[in-house]
Amino acid sequence: MWDKKSFFLQIQRRIRYFFRLMRHFILTRDNKVIFYFVSLLFAILLVVVLFWFAIKAFDHQSATQEIPQEISEKMTEASEIQVAKSSAMTLERDFYTKPDKELSELIQKANILYDNGRVEEALDVFKKISLYSQSLANYNLGVIYLGAQDYVRAKELFEHAIEGGDSVALSAIGAAYSALKQGDQKSFEHFVGLAERTLSDSANTPFYSYLYALTSFYKNQYFEALSPLLHPNSKNYAQNNAALASEIFLMLGDDYSALEHLKNDPRVENALAIGMLYARVGDYARARDEIMKYLAAFPNDHEALSALELVDLKLRNYSDSANLLEDLEKKGGSFFKIRVGLNPSLFNINEAQKRFWNLKFESRRSLQYKILFYYAPYKVFNTQQVFRFLADGGFEWKVGDVDEARDAYTRGEAFSRINRNIAKGLKEIYAGDLRKALKIFLQNLRIHSQHSVLYYNIGLLYAQLGDFENAFTYFSRAYHLDSQDLMAGIFAVMTGKLVYRDTSGIEEMLSGDFLRVDFRNENERVFLNELFAYARGRQHGISDLVETPQNSKPIYTALQAILAMGEGNQEKITKYFSLLREKYPNDLTTDVMYQVSKHYKGNLKEMSLEFSRFFRKGKFSNMHALFYGGSLTRELYVYLAFITGNLSFVITHLQDKLVTDEESPIGTMQALGMAYIYNQEFEKAFVVYNDLIDSLQQQDVGTKFMGAVAAIGAGHFSNAVALLQISKIDSTATLESRYALALLYQQEKNLKSAISLLRTISNKNFVSEFFDFEIDSGEILQKAQE
Repeated sequence: MWDKKSFFLQIQRRIRYFFRLMRHFILTRDNKVIFYFVSLLFAILLVVVLFWFAIKAFDHQSATQEIPQEISEKMTEASEIQVAKSSAMTLERDFYTKPDKELSELIQKANILYDNGRVEEALDVFKKISLYSQSLANYNLGVIYLGAQDYVRAKELFEHAIEGGDSVALSAIGAAYSALKQGDQKSFEHFVGLAERTLSDSANTPFYSYLYALTSFYKNQYFEALSPLLHPNSKNYAQNNAALASEIFLMLGDDYSALEHLKNDPRVENALAIGMLYARVGDYARARDEIMKYLAAFPNDHEALSALELVDLKLRNYSDSANLLEDLEKKGGSFFKIRVGLNPSLFNINEAQKRFWNLKFESRRSLQYKILFYYAPYKVFNTQQVFRFLADGGFEWKVGDVDEARDAYTRGEAFSRINRNIAKGLKEIYAGDLRKALKIFLQNLRIHSQHSVLYYNIGLLYAQLGDFENAFTYFSRAYHLDSQDLMAGIFAVMTGKLVYRDTSGIEEMLSGDFLRVDFRNENERVFLNELFAYARGRQHGISDLVETPQNSKPIYTALQAILAMGEGNQEKITKYFSLLREKYPNDLTTDVMYQVSKHYKGNLKEMSLEFSRFFRKGKFSNMHALFYGGSLTRELYVYLAFITGNLSFVITHLQDKLVTDEESPIGTMQALGMAYIYNQEFEKAFVVYNDLIDSLQQQDVGTKFMGAVAAIGAGHFSNAVALLQISKIDSTATLESRYALALLYQQEKNLKSAISLLRTISNKNFVSEFFDFEIDSGEILQKAQE
């Protein structure tokens, strides 16, 4: 510890000792002259010594000046300052430390000038030494106060350092950053300008390139800032260069370069920032590893825990995410904001084209099931009687479009009455209006509540309309009312899997009933066995089912087609859809599937050109099913228009149809709403679905869900929450709705509801096709590096 009082006492003792020696030396007058001369010389030397010791004392005292306790504590806890502008500026105290040799040379120069009688020049040098020492002390203290986040005091100290006139640019940058943190834009611009004007004074320093980059960065000249960072004049500040370069690349949207540069600064304090950069580039596994590394060093960092929770959501670790949210809520920790949106891959044509051939399991299974439901027969109690009813109306149903039921509970007059009512519903189905048919069947069910055929037909209608939750309910009821109806049981298994229901009980019952049922023929036995095996997850061909296509039912051929899809066998796919096209030459869905099958895994550009002719010249078959039929037709037609670049044409066509349509506009509006979503016209889609739900009373789960998709795309989050809450209540197993709601609740800080919903989808390996969220990694990077 420097003791100023002891220092001057030692000087006094040395002076007294010197004068005692002088008294012994003086013997003559000449000696007196010499004495006066030596005394004068001593006085000069004493001034030099006093200046030198005073400077040392001041420097030492400045460097060891007592700092307020709260600042000292903050310094102990604070990590080293890393980045500029968005976090903290890198200013290391050793930047401004001159070597002792240079200071000694300045003192020697002052002594020589003084000894040679150039007193004024010597005093200027001494003044410079004194001012330089004060600048050094003020600069170092300024950096200390920056670390303590006392920006007012830091700015004052940097201003004092600037007054020294040495390395002004460096001190000016410190003052600029302090002003920025205080929100003093005018002072910030002043000091940045000062730094720019005085940069050349530091041209020979090892930190020049870094200082140049900082100044350019503050002036928003990001490309100019990158050049000195990528070509530094010294290797001494490699980590500082890497950190600032990473920040600039991040601001320029180059996440990969930002990550590569930040990895050059591998301190554990940077692990969180590195982890979040991995998250930005989609490498969530590495992101999680880096965040865990950071948490091993800083286990109580709530912001890192929040970042880990978001990465767990991306990795589909829903249970872990829920646990982290609960833990943070209990601790009162802070949470990073998220913004819920639609999955960007939905709107990327290249990605969509890849998905069309390489659908993930859930989507592939859903498409294949919908194809089976599309070609599945409706049931009647007596086919001949129903055909007579239909013939009176001019309808010609083909063999295989309807199937005769074996319901043992229907007799007599009720038998004929139900058949006539079923025939009315079938007429609407033939006309393509599934909703009218559904209304007829539901009205009959109120009167004949125990007839399995009605339950089966209603289940099939719901399946064709895309409402798999209701389809599962009605198929299950049909099978329990008539255990001979194996197809109803198998369809219950399929729809149950689509809505994540436990179907093991139904599968066990079906295994037993297969042993007791008397099949009409061998083809029926083989088909139902293979259909059941397919529903349980096994996929392989059944070549003997369509040896005689003219006698084969459409659903038999459809099963062969989707099994060929599973095998990726284009030849078989085209063959079976060609057979279906022969049975249904004017059917839009069959026509689309046949055209797609010809290009299976093929050149999508050629496919786009060919399909443009179909869309623009009306070469597709009867369009009636698009406006009044099931969901598969609309989904295929709109999605195919999207991936082949014909969406604008289809939107115009649907808009025209909506204006001129004198029948039900529901199907047209559903197709238009879907087309608007794929075209990213979310506000228009939101209006369409609002009309469907509010004005046309379309309360089915699918319509409300797509309305929520449009609402999220348009940023109407409150409306999305309301629609998803309703669809979640109506459909207890819709994981898309639960996931979207969980994200929206987390966005609104309704953490209890978010935690509850995330736990309902844990361990289900669910992957959302529609929804995603943005991680505010810029905020995380800033907080991680301050």
